[in-house]
Amino acid sequence: MAQQLGVAYCGGITSTGHYCDVRWHGREGSAEGGVVHFSERPPSKYNTYAFLKLVAKVRDPSLADDVPWRRIYRMDKLARQAANELGIRLPRRLFATDRAFVLAGVAGISNDVPMRKQAFDWARR
Repeated sequence: MAQQLGVAYCGGITSTGHYCDVRWHGREGSAEGGVVHFSERPPSKYNTYAFLKLVAKVRDPSLADDVPWRRIYRMDKLARQAANELGIRLPRRLFATDRAFVLAGVAGISNDVPMRKQAFDWARR
């Protein structure tokens, strides 16, 4: 999948046969240095979604500097875009926690804040 999406991938062992220095190959993985660090897992919708969120972080490094609700909104949008590129459909239930977090984050904010209205509409769907 990483090759199809055009991102560098590290499955835990480097090309020289040594273990990667990045510690977080665990449950959530990591997107350090423009490389997706993600250990091999059995195929499932959740594991695919977790991987695609890391792909989103690699494709748009500015996500790390954004406010939490906007970062999650943008990351989910980019993850769904990557899923569409692969021809994968991600079930709505995978986004439920993220939608709730975004909805709580934008609840008391004015519509003048960039992306607030789009994020609110997305979270309410």
